[in-house]
Amino acid sequence: MSSWPAADSISPATAGHPVEALEMLGQALSDGDLMAAVALHEPAAVVRLTPDVEATGADAVGIVLSRLLAPRLRLEVHVRSALLRDNLALVTVDRSMRGTSIEGTKLDIAGTGAAILHQDGEFGWRLLADDWALSAWL
Repeated sequence: MSSWPAADSISPATAGHPVEALEMLGQALSDGDLMAAVALHEPAAVVRLTPDVEATGADAVGIVLSRLLAPRLRLEVHVRSALLRDNLALVTVDRSMRGTSIEGTKLDIAGTGAAILHQDGEFGWRLLADDWALSAWL
């Protein structure tokens, strides 16, 4: 019998502050870790990357976020402001992906959006709604 815990018993990293959650999301997407990126969202979260690209629920959010992994570029995240009240936060955030994808396509995708995050004791801060307001889509 192995003394190592089963893979599915390992809890995802938790964010202690809403800004940290957005930074962790940027790092997960930059690292190509889709599971970690989705785990930072509430199960019924809504994510809108552009007016035409929106997803609700973990499976749909995973599909949309997976497209951000394809170019294999670093996602830059800069938090402009965070307004906290009890277990909710409203955060304004700049995000950008710039460079040449692995296919050789030059990309310049950026947006200033807003996110609503929720805190609970078990999972830390997670995204409830995230509007990226990107200038373009992949």
